[in-house]
Amino acid sequence: MDGYKLRNQERELYNVTMRDIREFTNIMAEDNDEFIVLYAPEKINGITFLQASRYGEEDEISLQAGIMKDGKPDVMEKTASKKECLDAFTKYFKYKETPDLSSFTLLKRM
Repeated sequence: MDGYKLRNQERELYNVTMRDIREFTNIMAEDNDEFIVLYAPEKINGITFLQASRYGEEDEISLQAGIMKDGKPDVMEKTASKKECLDAFTKYFKYKETPDLSSFTLLKRM
């Protein structure tokens, strides 16, 4: 879709397809040093991007949503499975739907 940008450790794509999203998600799920970020051309329900990275056990993924809070950029996060992440990215990309942030918490800044 026009305007979306997909990024990981090695690549940045501008003509994003669902195939790209699945490929990047699979790479991220297999490598603790990898991540995936999907930027929308404009905010969708207040969310400017979704990103995910694996940590800990194989199916522990930090799913994050970029938001604006009090006029400043911030990040909400939750632990999710690979399937939940792919579902969130798919809905964000194909249907302009965002995850329910009630299960997310505000990322603590260091």
